[in-house]
Amino acid sequence: PSYKEVQEAGLWIKENSQKSDSVMSISYSEMTFYTERKVYAYGNKNVSEIKDIIKTNNPEFIAFSPVYETHMLNKDILAWVQEIAQDQNSLFMPVYAAYLDEAKTQAGFIVFKINYDSEEFKSL
Repeated sequence: PSYKEVQEAGLWIKENSQKSDSVMSISYSEMTFYTERKVYAYGNKNVSEIKDIIKTNNPEFIAFSPVYETHMLNKDILAWVQEIAQDQNSLFMPVYAAYLDEAKTQAGFIVFKINYDSEEFKSL
C-alpha cells in the first residue's frame, strides 16, 4: 500500500493544528514525522484503553485508514469508531479525508477531530 494518503493527512493536521496538539494514530512513525505533533499509538489497544488515552491525554485528532489499517484494529474498535462517527455531534467528527481515487469515493485515510463537548465524551 501507498503511504501517500497518510502523508496528505499528516500534512493537513500539521497545517490545521497547534504545535501543542496531539494525534492518535496507528501510523505512529508516519504521523509523528508529517504532523510534527505528539502521537499516541492505539493499534494494539482495546476500546477501554483508547477511551483512557482520550481522557488522559486529550488528543485533538484520531486518524486511521479504513483500507490499510483495519487488520490492525480490534473488531470492537472498528465498530465503535464507525458507529459514533455517524452522528454529527459525536465524539469523532470527520474533518479530513485523503482519497484513493480521483472521484473521491474511497477514503484511504480519515482524520477525525475529537469532540470533547459530545455526550460520548461525557460518558467515557
